[in-house]
Amino acid sequence: MGRIQRWKDRAQTPDKVSKGDASDFANGRTQAIYAQYQERLKTLNAADFGDLMLHMTTVFQEHPEVLEDWRRRFKYVLVDEYQDTNTAQNTLLWHLCDFDDTPNLFCVGDDDQSIYRFQGASVQNILEFRE
Repeated sequence: MGRIQRWKDRAQTPDKVSKGDASDFANGRTQAIYAQYQERLKTLNAADFGDLMLHMTTVFQEHPEVLEDWRRRFKYVLVDEYQDTNTAQNTLLWHLCDFDDTPNLFCVGDDDQSIYRFQGASVQNILEFRE
């Protein structure tokens, strides 16, 4: 479950997990287990915590009209403790903020205070923010 959660934290659906990343655990079956787990959640009409960001990111990528509707709802986006965001959260933020029109994302954080790596946080998000 921890490995699946890390993939979700990195915004990786089962089909996006590299074979190399999936090969070193459960006799190379983790990618298949992840896919089966997602199918079971779908059957149960359920989601786990990692799915909250992952599903929204997927919806925004596959349905631009939904993304545009959500972008219109927020003039500005402020994120505190940005150093503790994971890749999925960061991807969702970048989708919500329309950088083609007016950059409207403001982030606050301190790379020296990144303490949630064990929960999938990526300090690279804040280190690469200006880029």
